[in-house]
This record gives sequence, C-alpha cells and structure tokens, in this order.
Amino acid sequence: MSDRRPSCFISYCHDDVEPAYLDAVTAWLRDAGQDQIEIYCDRALGVGRDLNNFMHLLQEVDAVVILMTPNYKRKVVDRVPGGANHEYEQILGRYRQVDAARRSPGSTGDKDSVTDNFAIIPILFSGAHHSAVLPEFEHIKYLDMCRFRLAERRGAKVIPEDVRRLFDADINEIASTILAVNTQRSDRYLRDYDELFRALFLDRKADWQQVSDQPWLVKTYAYEKVLRQDGFFAVGRKGSGKSTLAGMMAAQHKDLYKGTIPIIANQAILEIAYSFLLRDRLASDLRHVFPRSVVFKFAWAIMFHVGTMDLLLQQHELGHLSETQRQHVSSIEKFMDDAFPTRHALDSETYTYTYYVWSLERVVSLIDECIRSARGDERYFHSDIAARFSLRNALDYAFGSDALHDLMEILATCHKRILITLDGLDSGFDEFRKNSIIRQAEDLTERSLFEIDWLRSLLGYVVEVKQNHKAENAFTAVVDFCLTVPKDRFLDVESVERDAYIYQDRLIELNWTGIELAIMVRKRLEHILNERTDRNLNPEGRLAEMVKQFAPNVPETITFKVGGKDYELPLYLYLLRHTFWRPRDVLHYYAKIFAVAKDMRRRHHDMTSDVVRRIVKDTTHHIISTEYLGEFRSTFTNIDKVLSEFSGSVQPLSFKALQEILDRVPFRLAHRTEPVYDFVEKLTFLYEIGFIGFEVNERIRNRFGINADDAFCFNEGSMPLKVVGTPLMQESRYAIHPIFAEYLQLDTSKQDLVLNLTWGYLREMESVLHVG
Repeated sequence: MSDRRPSCFISYCHDDVEPAYLDAVTAWLRDAGQDQIEIYCDRALGVGRDLNNFMHLLQEVDAVVILMTPNYKRKVVDRVPGGANHEYEQILGRYRQVDAARRSPGSTGDKDSVTDNFAIIPILFSGAHHSAVLPEFEHIKYLDMCRFRLAERRGAKVIPEDVRRLFDADINEIASTILAVNTQRSDRYLRDYDELFRALFLDRKADWQQVSDQPWLVKTYAYEKVLRQDGFFAVGRKGSGKSTLAGMMAAQHKDLYKGTIPIIANQAILEIAYSFLLRDRLASDLRHVFPRSVVFKFAWAIMFHVGTMDLLLQQHELGHLSETQRQHVSSIEKFMDDAFPTRHALDSETYTYTYYVWSLERVVSLIDECIRSARGDERYFHSDIAARFSLRNALDYAFGSDALHDLMEILATCHKRILITLDGLDSGFDEFRKNSIIRQAEDLTERSLFEIDWLRSLLGYVVEVKQNHKAENAFTAVVDFCLTVPKDRFLDVESVERDAYIYQDRLIELNWTGIELAIMVRKRLEHILNERTDRNLNPEGRLAEMVKQFAPNVPETITFKVGGKDYELPLYLYLLRHTFWRPRDVLHYYAKIFAVAKDMRRRHHDMTSDVVRRIVKDTTHHIISTEYLGEFRSTFTNIDKVLSEFSGSVQPLSFKALQEILDRVPFRLAHRTEPVYDFVEKLTFLYEIGFIGFEVNERIRNRFGINADDAFCFNEGSMPLKVVGTPLMQESRYAIHPIFAEYLQLDTSKQDLVLNLTWGYLREMESVLHVG
C-alpha cells in the first residue's frame, strides 16, 4: 500500500447525534491529528453518495469511530433495513477479517498482516451500557463520552473548557491510534521495519567462528553457568537465545577448548531414526529385548565419538597436535576415510545427518550381530544378548579396537577440553510433529512418545558422561556439553521420566533477567550506531541514552490507565511487562516502535504514549499467535480452546473462578493418550508456559521470600509453585499474563496493574541471582 494521509470514518445514527455535536467531535479530532487526518461521515459525504465508493471507503480507511447510541444499537440488533445496519455489517466484517488474520497460526506479523491493520474505536455517546453498547463491544474497552456537551456562545455552539479537559486525553488517544495504524500500513514503514528487524536481530545468521570480537553479545547468568559446567542442558522457549548461547560457547573460548563438535538436530534425523525403528522385526526386538531408549543412547555415544575423531583430524591437518598425539592418528584417519570417504565435502547441513545415520546403522547392525551370535537355547538366549549389548561393545563394534584405542590415547594427553554443542531441536521437533499431524494415518501419540525417548536417551547419556568421575574413558574426562533443549519438550520428558530428578542439577533455565535484556537492547543499538555509552551510568541510564540517540522522538515514559488508575512507566518497563522476558519478544517491540517513529518523524507527526500503546497492542497479537501459540500447539494440542475459556475473565482470578474455568476443559497433550483433568497439574502447566502467575500476598511473600507482587515463571522462576498443594493455593489470586489482556478481552476494570515493574526490583533480582 502506498503512503497516504491518515483517514477515519465516523459511523453514527442521525436520530441520536445532532449535526453540531458531530461537527464539534470531527473538528476536535482533526485538530488532535494536527490537521493530518481525513475524516469522513454521512454528513460530509452527503446523503446521495455513491454506494460502491462508500463501501470501498470503509475498506480503505485506517479506523472507524462508532458513536454508540440507543437507536444505533436498536437498528443493528433488530436488523432494521437502512444505512446504520448495513454500514455496521461492513465495518464489523472488515474488523473480523483483520482480527482473524492476526490470530491465524500462519500469521507472520510482517507485511501481509500490518498492511491490513485496522482499528474500530467504539464510543458510548448517549444512553447507558445496557441500552447503547453494541453486543460485540460489551466486553471490550470503550470510551464513555455521555458527558460530552456543547455550550452556546455568541450564537455558536462551542466545546466548554471543562469538557475539553475531561476528554482531551481520550481524543488525543483516538488521533494517535489513527496515525499509528496509518503509519503501519505504509510502504515506507514496511521497508524501515524490515531493515530494523534485521539489524536488531543481527545474530540470526552470525558467523560464530568470528563472533568473539562482537561487542553486542551479552554474557548472561545462564552462559556463565554453562561455561563452568554447573549445568549443560540449556532449557528455554523459542526466542530465548538458545542458539546464541551455543554459538557463544563455541566461539568465545578457544583458549579453553581444542575445538567444538557442533551438532544440528533437524527433522531429517528424527525421521530417519523413526523409520529405522519402524521395521517390523526390529520394532518387535526392541520391545522385548532392546529398549529403544538404549538404542538411541548407544547411537548418540557413537556419534559423539565420530565427531571427536573428525575434530582431531582437523586439528592434525592444522598442525595443532603434539608429536605424541600424531603417533596415534593413522588408525583414526584410516577408519574415517573408510567409513566416510566424502567427509571433507560435508557441510553444516549434512555433517550431523551423515554421522548420525551411520551411528544408528551401527547400533542396528550390532543388534543383528547379538541375535545371530546368541545361543539358540532359550535358557541362554536373552542372557547372551544382554552380555553383548553394552555401550563398550557398541563402541568397539563401531570403530574397531585400534581406532578406538588411539582415540583414547590422544584424548588422554589433551591439555584442552572438547565442547559438544547441540542446537536446532526447536525447528527439528516442530517439523517432525507437523509431519505427525499431516500423516493422520499414523498415531500422533506414538510419534510423540518416540520424540521423548529420543530426547531422554540424549539427556541420559550426557548425564552419565558428566558423572563419570573415574575417567576410565578418556573421552568422558575431557568433554563438555552445551545442549539447547526446547522448554515444551523438556516438560514432556519430565512428565514421563521416573527419575527426572537426575536432570535438575544439570539443567539451566534459559531465563533472561530484566537487566540482561536491557543490556542486550542497548548493545544492539550501540552496534548499529557504532557508539558507546558512558560506563558510569546504570543499565537504565545507558539504555535510555541509546534509545534517545537512535529515535529521539520516542517517548521516554508511557502513561496509561488501568482499573481507573493512572500509571506511568519507563518505555522499557512498559514493553517488558508485555513480554515473556525473551530477547525475541523485546526486539519485536523495539523494531516496530523504531520503524513507526522514523515514519512519523518523516511525516512530522508526534510520537506519543498513545502511539506506543497502539503499536504494543498490535504486536501482542503477533507474539501470541505466532511466537506463543505457534510454539505450543504441537505439544499442547488444544491450547487455543483452553485459552478461549478465559475470554472476558476478570483480572485477577480467585481460586474458585480459576478452578471453574479449568474444570470446563481437559488438557490434551500430544504424548498422552488420555486428557489431563487434574486441576493442580493444569495450573502447574499453565504457570510453566508463562500464561498464568500468582498474585503474591503477604503470607506467600513471608513464607517463600518472593519479591514480586506478581510472580510468573519468567521473573520468579519455579519458587511460586511451592504454593501449589498448600492451603495458600486456595487463598491466592491468579493473574493472567498482561500480554493476553487485549487478545482475550480481559476485564481489568477492578485490578491493580499486573507486573508493575520497577528498575529497583530488576536490580534486586539481578543481585540475588548472581549472589546465589
């Protein structure tokens, strides 16, 4: 869509709105828009307007203001033939089309959806809620202008000063909404947004081998823990920085590591593993003799050793092995050349797949060998197989004694460690699960359980390696791990793993702190502008300085009203409360705000709090539809239905109200044959995926030492879950994440502000975390 003037249509009922009142509202709105807004209405267009052109106009304007009155509602509800009803149907049809596009699973939040951006602004102009508010807006925030009046002065009707003061902020907000929608529909905005999006997400395709000099990287608390190997499973949601963490570990510590074995898990290796284990004979054997989790474990072990051999040969070619180590290279080189004659041509896409498929084939071949060599006597058959099917024998069978011995000899003399990173499980699992859904003939539950076994085997083997303090195997003595694991899949593993406690001391929740996210934004802006802020300033000061340089017309604080109360928050804190505390969420907001700010500066429009709030409102729909629901739909298969049960809910919820909602709908999880009905299990799950949090009262605060007024998984971790199962659970109130306020049309009329964040709280949490 080409750039054009902002536009608005005012829909009203002639019987209830006097021409002087309509003219006054129109003039006021035009003034608030700095004479930039084209305003259309029946009065301006004339009674004899061309109907086709009028319908086209309704499809093109940026916003429609509806002056709700008793007669307007009557004509709409009773479908009275005529202009008001027909006009309203056209308006509502466009709004529903845009809203459906925002909520669709395939919504990108980019060009297609923003060019169809559109706003309906309902105003109660006369009458009362029950008599005039249209059914579609009964649970949506609307402006009450019933007290709007005109005064007679010198023969003309004017707006009195007390009325101007009463509604000035509301009229300005309407004008800002129209301007913001118009800007987001312009071609220039789309170009600016694409450019800013790529710039802010500059690590998406970074060359991690040269990343050590990049000043925009943030060494988070999670990063420091992985570096110390206090944990090696980085568990986090999409967009939490898992890939960045793995890349940083590989590139930033060449003094510590001899090299890195980068494993990219994708759909292909899941499909090949699944197809291997679908063979009728093998599937039967696995069920009775060879548990598939053990088969996967052996395959991972073999693959890691193959990767280590490949790494050492690379080091040998670079001349980085000692003379003693070089004496043991020939057998390894011969083995690798025989097994992988084209290994030098492998790129990052085929490296993992090639080595993984070979490793899995070796295990399957070992199973055949175990069965073939076992005595036929039933008294010895299974014991013979058990004796032969061990990890040590699997490694000997795969590599031969010479190559395996020489590998251990080289590793035993290594002064540097070896790092194994694994990434790509997010997209790998998603594509595999989508295939499961598409292939309706196959059992989704079976494929989901297969995924869990595959992942459990990986995690279990890595735990065994890191627990081997005897270092009988030189490989276990020198290897470190950084495995990035999707949050939803890890929850699946925990739900079926009897000994899930073994992971607890090894996993690192990839939760960013508020301070770390602020540092990340500031560093990205410094990188783009090639500027550095004053190190003597605190994090909020340094961030504010960079935002001011980058977009000087963006307001430093955002004013807004919730529950009848006025609030003011610094821009960053206002954005943070609409996120799940992930880099991707935060950067989406900043990219759109900066793009709008650039376009509005070009058009000489003011960038106000109202504009920012409109951008945030639009962006929340994208984050929910694409980033949130898109992430969990494949594991929590009826998540849309569950969330819809909260539509129109009062914020916050009492225990009884929450229980009534959750009792209405079972949770359907892909890896479970039966739905989840248990309330506690449902509550825990919704907390862990960031949808719901606890409103912290004094008893909870004193008992568990929780600092926040509202505790969600991303700001207070798992500590609030200790409330579950205690009497405090029934005394508590429960807050739905603020990002869902518009999406679910929550009733916030009686709430205090959820996640009323302060820099003091963020600093306090930062200090507690790092001291801990």
